[in-house]
Formats: sequence, C-alpha cells, structure tokens
Amino acid sequence: MFKGVIGFIEPSQERPWPLAPEGRMRFRSSSFHTLGYFSLLAPLFESYARRDSSSGIWSLNVLIVLRGSDFKPLLEALAVRRDEINTFPHSWRDFLGEVHPPRGAPIVRMEPLLFRSRAMRAIKKIETALQVASETGRHVVYGSGVSYRHLCGISLPPGTVEYS
Repeated sequence: MFKGVIGFIEPSQERPWPLAPEGRMRFRSSSFHTLGYFSLLAPLFESYARRDSSSGIWSLNVLIVLRGSDFKPLLEALAVRRDEINTFPHSWRDFLGEVHPPRGAPIVRMEPLLFRSRAMRAIKKIETALQVASETGRHVVYGSGVSYRHLCGISLPPGTVEYS
C-alpha cells in the first residue's frame, strides 16, 4: 500500500516540491476502499506516469507533472469515465486481488464495496484541480512513495542519509 498526494506548482519552480498546502490533497491506499477508487481512475493517468516517471502508475515511486497541454485530453477522458461510472449500480464490489497472509492463514479477497457517488466526487475533485490549474497557469503534480515525502515537505529524521 502507498501514500499519494496531488497539488499545484508554479511553472517557474525549479523542482516540483514542496507543494503549497492550499489545494493539496493527500490519500492513503492502506484502505481497500481508497485502493478501489484509485483503481477506477488510475488507468487514465498511466501514460503520464510512463512519460514522467518511466514506470506505471501502480509503481511505488511515481511523480507526474501535468501541464496545460495535458488538461484538455485528461478532462475528456474523465468525462468518458464519469459516463461509464454513471451506468454502474449505486454500489458494487470490485475485485482487486488477494492477500496471502503467512503461516497458512486464510486468503483474504480484496473486494471493497464502492459507491457511485464517492467515485463521482473523486472525479469532480480531479476536474476541479485541473480547471483551477488551467485558470491560474499552474501545473498539477501527483506523487507517491519517495516523491510523497518531498512533495509534502516531510523532513527525514536527523542523521538519515539520503541517496539520489
């Protein structure tokens, strides 16, 4: 499981971190429910993850910087996804995989109960972030793993050596 953050940066920033606290959205995928909603929208961002991080959106350390030219195609893809989700029932279970605990414990199926209204709110938040960035001339940044710490401005404990 991982932590992710979405926020804004100015195009003139040399590095995309730290993100400004206003407009920053953090989430953790330690909950199967959060992971379920992430799995609904993650495929839309796969090409951007490969472009910016040379790895998939499901990789541990991903950093995506969405620029103005990315906003229109992404908003169109979100609109298509919104229409697809509108055809879903009010709630449904989405199979995400299995957890195999050690020592012969029973296998746990990851099947969170997802709600259409919550999925729509997630899409609306992303659309709003893209529109705000477009109106203000900023970029939208997504990061997970090591990027999460940098983007949130979290310092390493004293004495920790950081390798680049």
